[in-house]
Amino acid sequence: MMKKRFLIPLLMMAALFLIAGCGSKEQMVLSFINIGKGDAFLIRVPGGGYYMCDTGKKEDYAVMDRFLEMKKVEHLDGIFLSHGHKDHAGGLKLILKKYPTDKIYLSGKDDITYKKTDVEQTAAEYQTEIVKMQGGEVLELGGARVQVWIPPDKDPENENNNSMVARWSLKDTSFLMTGDMEKGEEKQFLESFRDCRADVLKLGHHGEKDATSKSLLNAVMPAYGIITGNEEENPDSVNSKTARRLKKYGIKAYYSEGEQIAWDFIADGTSVKAVRIMDNSAGARNGNDAADEKEEE
Repeated sequence: MMKKRFLIPLLMMAALFLIAGCGSKEQMVLSFINIGKGDAFLIRVPGGGYYMCDTGKKEDYAVMDRFLEMKKVEHLDGIFLSHGHKDHAGGLKLILKKYPTDKIYLSGKDDITYKKTDVEQTAAEYQTEIVKMQGGEVLELGGARVQVWIPPDKDPENENNNSMVARWSLKDTSFLMTGDMEKGEEKQFLESFRDCRADVLKLGHHGEKDATSKSLLNAVMPAYGIITGNEEENPDSVNSKTARRLKKYGIKAYYSEGEQIAWDFIADGTSVKAVRIMDNSAGARNGNDAADEKEEE
């Protein structure tokens, strides 16, 4: 009888640990790396795989590298490039050089923005597979689903409107990554992409006035908006028109400014929370925890 009394609590505790363990894996985390004007994001999918969405500028590599080290990333399952501009793809070669990467996903229709960036040659140098997307693909990556959208026609006059768009989702939570998409591309996107709702919207073209229309916000209905720019490097990113629009829609704005090395947007399938990640470099040198995390109040 005594054995049964001890056995039942032990079984209950074991079950609780299993539930807690499964819960921790069922998260999708979008890390908004603070590199100033430029896009560099790390996404951890349920199960632990890592993907980058754009790789910033070449001169931003030190910050990206430091952050990947803090996250203990040694290998990337893939890199999604929205387009070939240097503030989105400039750090690609340096990332590939240090972090073995399985695949690079890019638009198979965009031969306009990659004129100064030879991704295929770089990928071949580091034995990384190129996956040319055509739009309409749905990828299952770990426990995350990625829906890819690409403009049906190339835009030679406005290179930004050739951006590949990706919607990352885990159950009822999602992130919408838009590259440099401006209002012209937004219109096409809204006409053909059925469900674009997202908890987190990465604003197109660094939050400038030529992007983020009311129609887009009405369709996406985000709680959080990411602007990859700041007053010092790109004052157009911090314009009053976009700021007022975000405020009107009740969207919390996050800019590439401040002392944090990144913001983590943590999705558990039902809700998303924002956590500020600070780099405690002195602690790292002493062998202590290198990162301080603080959930936004």
